[in-house]
Amino acid sequence: MIELKLNELRENVKSKISKETKKIMENSFDELRKKQILETSLKIGTKIPDFSLPNSDGKIITSEALLSKGTLIISFYRGSW
Repeated sequence: MIELKLNELRENVKSKISKETKKIMENSFDELRKKQILETSLKIGTKIPDFSLPNSDGKIITSEALLSKGTLIISFYRGSW
């Protein structure tokens, strides 16, 4: 049922994207496939080293501080479209 709904949503989005944008996206997907992004990316549950980064206010925050509050989820976004 969920897969059917996802397919419907995918087709709905595809119908609203211009041919030029579709081509850009297809080229980006091809580039990621060639780089074997799925095979080389971190998997769910992978342990990473501690880190510190600036937050949206420019204040340095550590992974240790975030983890002390509970589960930490990190999301990476790629793409130029």
